[in-house]
Amino acid sequence: MHLNRWQQHQIYLSNTCNYQCLGCTLPTPQQNIKHKIEAAKPKDIVNIYGGNPLEHPQCMDWVRFAFHKKLRVRLWTNRTVT
Repeated sequence: MHLNRWQQHQIYLSNTCNYQCLGCTLPTPQQNIKHKIEAAKPKDIVNIYGGNPLEHPQCMDWVRFAFHKKLRVRLWTNRTVT
């Protein structure tokens, strides 16, 4: 499976992180998340980023919404458990 076949969309949920790595700059959280998910076509890839996006109160709601739209979701975390 070659990932360049599908359109990929980046969503930044949070700019908070448990770590304070030198040189790390997290982008500001996006406000148009619903619009980005609705604009994606079925089988597109949605990358959800953030320092730890699982700490965002609506993270799982956005993941469910993306699955409902038949999108592929990749959730990128900093691998910490809170």
